[in-house]
Amino acid sequence: MNSIRYIINLILISILYVSLISCGLYDSKSPAVPYRLDLSPQIESDYSKNGLKAILSTRDFGTGNQRFAVLLISKTGFVTNETVNITTSLVQKNQNSQQLQKKTAIFYQWENLAKGTYVANFNFNKSGTWEALIEVLNENNNVTKSTDIKFEVKKTSYTTKIGKSAKSSKTKTINDVDSLNELSTGSKIYPNLYQTSLEHAVNLNKPVIVSFASPGYCIERSCGPQTDVLNQMQKSDNSKLFFIHVELYENPEKILGNPVNKKLSQAAIEWNLPSAEWTFIIIEKKVVAKYEGFVTKQEILSDLQKILY
Repeated sequence: MNSIRYIINLILISILYVSLISCGLYDSKSPAVPYRLDLSPQIESDYSKNGLKAILSTRDFGTGNQRFAVLLISKTGFVTNETVNITTSLVQKNQNSQQLQKKTAIFYQWENLAKGTYVANFNFNKSGTWEALIEVLNENNNVTKSTDIKFEVKKTSYTTKIGKSAKSSKTKTINDVDSLNELSTGSKIYPNLYQTSLEHAVNLNKPVIVSFASPGYCIERSCGPQTDVLNQMQKSDNSKLFFIHVELYENPEKILGNPVNKKLSQAAIEWNLPSAEWTFIIIEKKVVAKYEGFVTKQEILSDLQKILY
């Protein structure tokens, strides 16, 4: 009797296993990044005693040189145009913090918005838990506000490393659709950003700036009007660069007001995006710069100058 029950249970488990695989809920060969955009959730500090909060725009950290971008908020609003020092250190159990690196961040004002991003580059030489001490200084270089925030550094970031080959993903162009609403969830849709597929642009001898974003679902505080920036840049630099927007979702015309129908685009899956807004610069088929969260025109142009000249 017990052997019969065992066989029946084994059959039921086998049926359940096959069902899960067929539904895509279980995969014996799970991908490095599940097909979701919440693997890299917004990281925020609490308000410090002197009233400063940090919001990390970048969270997909791997070992090596990394862009560190943060927004700062006081009890009265976003902190802008201040001198800010950022010191990062590796947190180790039962030991003092090590691997100290101190940088003065560059502030980039967001276009037409009363907020901005403080950016510095750090070399994270070990994976593990790191901490950033963020200090706001006055004109006499005295600290007026400070806060600290912890974050994880992985051995390898989810997204493509700088210097590695860009993925030649097939993306929608204006010639592939009947309506602009099939290209973006944005209230403003710029046709000039959908003239060329990423697959085609990557293989041509011209730099590419591509943004993966869903303007209609831009809800994090580090998310901003990225397609507006690309549109402005395309108007002034359209002969020198390709500018491409890739909607994160396959069916934008069906999901506004009905997010339950959201389906990630194949390009977003191929690029292993762990959060909801990314911009990449591609030159000679290689990723030469990447930005998690909103990135300003000024920061992109500054990096292009360093890369191209």
